[in-house]
Amino acid sequence: MSRSLPTFARSCDTLLHRNLLTTGTRSCFRIALASRQQHRSFTSTNLRRQKTAEETGTLTPPSELSHDKLEEVLTYRGPLAATMRRLKYVTMSTLTLTSAAIPIMFLTQSSLSPLALVSLTGTVLATSGISTGLVAWGCGPYVSRLRKLREPEAGTEVVEMSTWSVFLRERTTKVYMTDALVKTERPLATWMLAPYIQRPPESVVIGTEQVVAETLNDKGEVIGRWLVVWGEEGMGVCREVGKVIRHFYVHEELLH
Repeated sequence: MSRSLPTFARSCDTLLHRNLLTTGTRSCFRIALASRQQHRSFTSTNLRRQKTAEETGTLTPPSELSHDKLEEVLTYRGPLAATMRRLKYVTMSTLTLTSAAIPIMFLTQSSLSPLALVSLTGTVLATSGISTGLVAWGCGPYVSRLRKLREPEAGTEVVEMSTWSVFLRERTTKVYMTDALVKTERPLATWMLAPYIQRPPESVVIGTEQVVAETLNDKGEVIGRWLVVWGEEGMGVCREVGKVIRHFYVHEELLH
């Protein structure tokens, strides 16, 4: 009996030790699994946020300079800005009046047959619409005001150009990478935002995306961005997000 008691005690001690080890192992496993699941959830949340930011185009411009730190080194005003604005106003007014007069033509007494009346009104409306579209296409790139801003310390430059939309709303385009402004062969335009940008390979990070230019409406809201994605050998491919003004007409002889 005296021998069985120590043996029984050792057996209980062994069982208790194994049970504690098993319980501790299970607890460590559960803690590790919960930590891993939390890390996965955190990572997937960050990826979703990054994807959402890229899809909505809410990218931070490369120049975080405020207007308080920028110096205005060049100011330009288009000499034909008032003429272009009046021309757009006349064509838009003509199209509006023509559209409003068409129902009156059908309601009044006329010696013309219905087919002839439809042909006449269609011709007048088409002529007015085409002329308005041509004026908007030709006068759209005309820059009424240009400012070249520079930060003295970093030497960063920003070009700010103002144009007019079809409905005579001011559009301001800010170009953060001035080397993206290149010559264009488009009629009635001198500059355009380049579809490709070449930089030294050591100055870019492959796969990153930067804002080249932004277009703002008359309320100061961003309505479009011109973005560049950097690839190998410093070659950047540009793409449009929203509605950005790409072409500009400037009297280059007045910039000096």
